[in-house]
Formats: sequence, structure tokens, C-alpha cells
Amino acid sequence: MKSTKFLLLIMFLCFACKQKAEVDQKKDIPKIKSENISIFKATGNIDSIKIGNEIKQSGFTKSKSKLYFYDSKRRLKKTIEDSTKIDEYLYTDFDSIKKFIRENKNQKYVTRIEYNKKNFPIKRTDLMGNKEMMIITNKYNSDNKITLIETNYLESNSKTIIKKKYDSNGQLIKEVTQRIPGEINNKLYKYNSQKNLVIIMDNFVNDSNYTEVKNYYNEKKTLIKEVIKPVGSKKYMTIIQKYDKEGNLKEHLELNENQDTTRIFKSEYKYDSNHNWIQKINFYKDSISSVVKREIKYEHWECIRCLTSVKRK
Repeated sequence: MKSTKFLLLIMFLCFACKQKAEVDQKKDIPKIKSENISIFKATGNIDSIKIGNEIKQSGFTKSKSKLYFYDSKRRLKKTIEDSTKIDEYLYTDFDSIKKFIRENKNQKYVTRIEYNKKNFPIKRTDLMGNKEMMIITNKYNSDNKITLIETNYLESNSKTIIKKKYDSNGQLIKEVTQRIPGEINNKLYKYNSQKNLVIIMDNFVNDSNYTEVKNYYNEKKTLIKEVIKPVGSKKYMTIIQKYDKEGNLKEHLELNENQDTTRIFKSEYKYDSNHNWIQKINFYKDSISSVVKREIKYEHWECIRCLTSVKRK
């Protein structure tokens, strides 16, 4: 079951929509050729940073070295991380992922995806080695919105069924998740006049018993703040997460039921000309805790395209 959940975590979001490994195909946007992430302990303040020893991880960021490879259509075809984890992508004629292969420490995981005539995913099969571990099937309405997702965990002989309901504008307003065997979870969604998702009511029992997620946006409709709060609990923790204009988490606050701050993490980013961060300074409370450096090399795609088109004599 553990390996099944691992595969679900890798690709679940990809399966819920059209399979595009590379969403933006504009020729003027360079592709990443390689990246190296190094993390260092640090002390001081923003005006005087003292760099310490290199460490393996800080928060959710891990040190790594990763190479990226693309095919002639600029689609991601392979990545190699730390020389041990290899991911490969195979595509349909419509540029959708039909097969994903991961090899890591002598383990091989495979995901196969099937599509309908409109190029929407209808079936996904996950394997560990040659053994099928999980099968997911999708059903759609006439507007090509997913109405049913059924996940079968073959090893544990259990399943999860998710039913989705939409309003007249095609916006998701209700999601019912049933685990067999297990419980049923109701989730409600609310939108503002700009069609931004502003409230999620998760684990909904009634109007005084649910987990509330409030989203806040800037004038460009970019998510800048999340507030997570359990409604109906006498003792609880409120989580507030704020994002910068590039969508990266810049502040994480945890407050108790009296709205006193119990934990606060902050990050400041430095970006390159392609809007990818190349340095991140992490703070715990008001003190610097670590510095993350990210070295990125890009493919000069036009040059590569010219070289590959040269005829040999």
C-alpha cells in the first residue's frame, strides 16, 4: 500500500487534466538544461548573512543535482536526479503523456495513461515492476468536465470514489469522496464575481463543522494568501500562507485559537531573467536559518534546432 500511495502522489494531479509535461511551448522561453541546489546553514539578518556548513535539507527543499533532456518538439523526455533517480516520458501524437517511467534505487515504477477521442485521460494504470498496483478511471459530462474518478488499490482490495458537481458556469461546486471501506468526505467550493476560488469547505458536516480554506488574490488574479481554519473547534490552529508574484511561498504563519502566532517561517527570493528563483533565504521568526542557492543552466534552443537541421555532406 505504501508504494501505491507513492505513485498516487507522483502523478495524481497530472491525471486529473490533460497530460502536458511542457505546458508552454513558446520558442522564446528557454528550457532548463540542469539545476544544482545547495543548502547552507546561516545566521544573522538580511543585511549581514553568515554562511555556515552545507546541509541536505531545509524545510521542503532538498539539495539535488538534476539534468533535463528534451525531444525535437521541446517536450520533456527524461530527467536524471542525483545520478540515481531517472524519469522518462513517452507521448501520444497529441503531445499527451502516455507512459511515465521512474527508476530509483533498483525499483521501477511505470504509469500508463489511456485517452478518449477528445484527448482526455480515461484510464491510468500504475505498476511496480511488472505488478499492477493501482488503476484510476475518469468519467466526463458533455462539457468535458470530470464527474467521476474511481481509484482501485489492487494490493489492499480497496477503492476511492470521487463524485464532482458543477454549476451552470462549469465551476466545481461540490466534491464527494467515498473510501471503501472507510468514511465519506464532502467538500464545497465557492467563487467570487471574477470566478476566483475564494472558499473551500473541506470535511463538511454542517455550517458549524468543517475546515475552511480562504483564498486571497491580487488584481492580476494571482493567489497571494491562504487561510486555513477549522470551524467549530474550541482549540485549533489557523494556518496563513502568503505567496509572492511568482507563486512561491514567502510566508507561513501558525496561530492558535487566540490568534497568537506560534510559528512563523519566511522566505525571500532572488530571481533570474527567466523568473526562476536562484537564491532563497529562509527565516525562522526574524532570524535567518538557511540559504538555498540554485544554479540553473538553460538550453539555447534556437542554436540546437539549427545544428540538428544541418545536412551532413
